[in-house]
Amino acid sequence: MESLSISPQRRWAKGILLTAATYNVLWGLFAVLLPMRLLSWLTHSSATAPFAMQIIGVVTISMGIAYALAAFDPFRQWVVPVSGLVFSVLASLAYFAGWRSGMAEPAFFNVVLGNWLIWIPFFGLVVWFIYQQSYKADSLLIETIAGGDYPLD
Repeated sequence: MESLSISPQRRWAKGILLTAATYNVLWGLFAVLLPMRLLSWLTHSSATAPFAMQIIGVVTISMGIAYALAAFDPFRQWVVPVSGLVFSVLASLAYFAGWRSGMAEPAFFNVVLGNWLIWIPFFGLVVWFIYQQSYKADSLLIETIAGGDYPLD
C-alpha cells in the first residue's frame, strides 16, 4: 500500500503558488500605488486610464493573496490553482481577441505576458499534480475497500 506522505509534487505546487503569490502581490501593489509610471512603461498613449490599471492591480493582489493561502495545502485548496489557470487562459484570450479587433493596445501585451500568459504552464502543472494526487488517493481507497483488510468487516 502506497503512503500519501509529502511528495515532490506537493513541494513543487507549494513553490509555484508561493512564487505566483509574491509576484502578484508585488506587481499589484506597484500597479495600485504607481499606475502612471506603469502606464508610461507599457503604453504609448493615454488611452488606458490609471484607474483601470489600479483595478487590475487590486485583482492581481487579491489573486496573490489567494495563491499564498492555497500554498499551505494546494491539494485541498485546489479551487485556487484551477481558478488561476482558468483566469490566466481567459484573460489572455480576451486580450488577443481585443488586439485582433483593434480594441486592445499592443503595448499592453507586457501586462498580459507577465500577469497571465507566463503562468499558464505553471498553473497547468499544479492542476496536473492535483489530479494525480486525487487519482492516487482514489486508487488507495478502492484498494483498501476491495482488499480483505477492510477495517469495517
